[in-house]
Amino acid sequence: MSCIDQAVVICGGQGTRLASVLGGLPKVLAHLGGRPLLAHLLDGFAASGVAAVLLLAGTGGELIREAAAS
Repeated sequence: MSCIDQAVVICGGQGTRLASVLGGLPKVLAHLGGRPLLAHLLDGFAASGVAAVLLLAGTGGELIREAAAS
């Protein structure tokens, strides 16, 4: 049985359909249950034993980088 220890999240894009709701934030930073979606994703990966996550971000990449670092 193999173990997945790396993951890739495609989190780029302009988010035009949600722009009015998110106020310019990338979709992955939308708050769900008081926390950004990205935090939920990273917690889920960590709980599953994933040691490395590569975030592929285009638009809003710097905001995503800052959120992932905190």
